[in-house]
Amino acid sequence: MNARKQRLLEKVGDALPRFLEPGERSELVLQGVTGANPWLITAIVTVVGIAVVVPLGISGVLGSFWLYVVLGAVVGAATGFALVATSSWIVLTDRRLLLVKMSGINQAPTDLREALPRTAVTAEASPRSGGLGYRDVSVRRADGVVLVLRANRLWHEEAQQLAAALGAPAAPPSAPGSP
Repeated sequence: MNARKQRLLEKVGDALPRFLEPGERSELVLQGVTGANPWLITAIVTVVGIAVVVPLGISGVLGSFWLYVVLGAVVGAATGFALVATSSWIVLTDRRLLLVKMSGINQAPTDLREALPRTAVTAEASPRSGGLGYRDVSVRRADGVVLVLRANRLWHEEAQQLAAALGAPAAPPSAPGSP
């Protein structure tokens, strides 16, 4: 196992018991991002950041034009990603699917964002990468709401296992004599 992944799993393993019910066992843990596609929003906010900051460079205030392009891009990208990316620990237990908010500083689990009964969700992995190395897993709740969980390359294998474990329920048997 990758040393980085091992360190992260040790960190979450120490804090995970406080989110579990008595007798509940975790079966699968992975790190992911939920919410709008962070790369699309980041790109849009980056363009806006450049559009706002570049006129200062054109007027010659405090330096060269390209300094302002880079500054606008960096500020826009950081703001865009921070606005939409909600990093979470995704924990599949024998009873529930947990989304646990992750600290942006040390990646430690902080708060329980959502706890869904395992029997009330289904999941399906995207047949292709979600872009820039992310693997998308669509989780459908019983009320029809679809959560898209994005796992980076480090967690692709676990994302596939999550989709397989929560795969679509078997179709009910058809009545005798029906096609």
